[in-house]
Amino acid sequence: MTLMQLLLKIATAIIVIRIFKILKIESPFSIEIANAIEKVSYIIIALWVLTWFTNTFSLWLAENNLTIEINSNSLSFILLAGVLFIVSQIFKKGVELQSENEMTV
Repeated sequence: MTLMQLLLKIATAIIVIRIFKILKIESPFSIEIANAIEKVSYIIIALWVLTWFTNTFSLWLAENNLTIEINSNSLSFILLAGVLFIVSQIFKKGVELQSENEMTV
């Protein structure tokens, strides 16, 4: 794991902790949470790109008879990022519905 990958994972953890501090059970849909989840998905996409480059570099080194084993499953990062992006869009729609419901009452 490279230093940049570690820093991106730490940033993701910090944002997730902030999401849990903001989250209220009475009104779970807020724009801050939706934006934070979307930010996490972007960080994970960056992590996927970095992992892909690291794996490609590792393969290049192996072809040049230098051995270094850095094989991460980069596909799982892009899948997780996609799921989180969809969840953030659901939260944004929930914010719209919640605000319409508050205006109706």
